[in-house]
Amino acid sequence: MASMHIDYPNYTIKFDFIIEKLLILTKKRYNETNLINNYLCELNDLDYRYVTISNNDVIQLLIKQLCTIIIPAETTLVQNHCKLLTNLIQNNVKFEEETFTFSKRWIIKVFKFASPLVHNNVILSLKSILMNEQFDDMNHVSINIF
Repeated sequence: MASMHIDYPNYTIKFDFIIEKLLILTKKRYNETNLINNYLCELNDLDYRYVTISNNDVIQLLIKQLCTIIIPAETTLVQNHCKLLTNLIQNNVKFEEETFTFSKRWIIKVFKFASPLVHNNVILSLKSILMNEQFDDMNHVSINIF
């Protein structure tokens, strides 16, 4: 049986490279949604078992920036951002309180105003965030959808 060689550092390098590109793109006044979406797809296609996340602050910043620029009408971007949130949380990225608040508000807004096509992704992201069990004070987890 042939052994399967997995180059672990390359996953991490690719992850870091894409995150850096997304940070630059999301800081611009005019957002290149197609390029942002392509990078989100690339992040979601990574095998996170082989990714080592070294800079949690950069991840927190990117999540907040994406929550700020992605609007409910951008169905594909919404779906891919939800998948990214779920992937990150499932791979033990802990959200800081501010990042949690940004994400929660964004998820609620998207759930209210986006196409029903994205609701499954939104609910999975919300479930991941709530099941993350990182909050000492349950007041952080209060959610008012209606």
